[in-house]
Order: sequence, then structure tokens, then C-alpha cells
Amino acid sequence: MTSHQSCLQFLYMMQTRFCRTQIPRTLECVILVFVIKTNIENFTNNNKLLFCQLSKLLKS
Repeated sequence: MTSHQSCLQFLYMMQTRFCRTQIPRTLECVILVFVIKTNIENFTNNNKLLFCQLSKLLKS
């Protein structure tokens, strides 16, 4: 598994948790997921690496 894939998995877990805890805010949740996915697609490789490092720090 690449670091990019693990980063995406982490983001997916975070958005899933957010969606489950914010059930009344379904629209906000959908928008959040869309924004996260759009941002990931637009990242350069350097930004992806930085973001993955940040997500690892948040996990620990």
C-alpha cells in the first residue's frame, strides 16, 4: 500500500466518523466529502506527502 492510499483511507475514516456523529447535517457532510475528494485530486505529489505526514501526526 502506498502512503497516498493510506492517506486516502485515513481521510475516508475521518469523513465517515464525522458523518456518523453529525447525522442531522447530512448536506454539510456530503459537501465535506466532495471538498476533501476534490482537494485530494488537485494535490501535487509534494502536497500529498505533506498532508500524509500531517495525518500521521493527527493519528498518533
